[in-house]
Amino acid sequence: MYHIYQIYQSEELVLTTYHTINPNYSDSTKLGIIINSPATLNTLVDSYFKQPNQFKIVTVKTNLNNALEANEYINDLINTTINKTKKIRNKKAQQSKTEG
Repeated sequence: MYHIYQIYQSEELVLTTYHTINPNYSDSTKLGIIINSPATLNTLVDSYFKQPNQFKIVTVKTNLNNALEANEYINDLINTTINKTKKIRNKKAQQSKTEG
């Protein structure tokens, strides 16, 4: 089974990924496995080993059947985030037009 994880550094989302590791593992174990995987960016790995206490992991979704399903779920998360960001920017732009 595949599970979706989000990794935060100082409350900022830095990685959304899927993995087959058991979601019942401790957060430090899950972080260690994902951070040490070859697909993780080196800058993220460096930051983690310099200040691991700044990182936390959140299990977003569990029990997806395959990697394709997990990837589709991540893409939906990304699209949702992009759409929310666009709406916020449009709203701020409209407010500044009415104020100016």
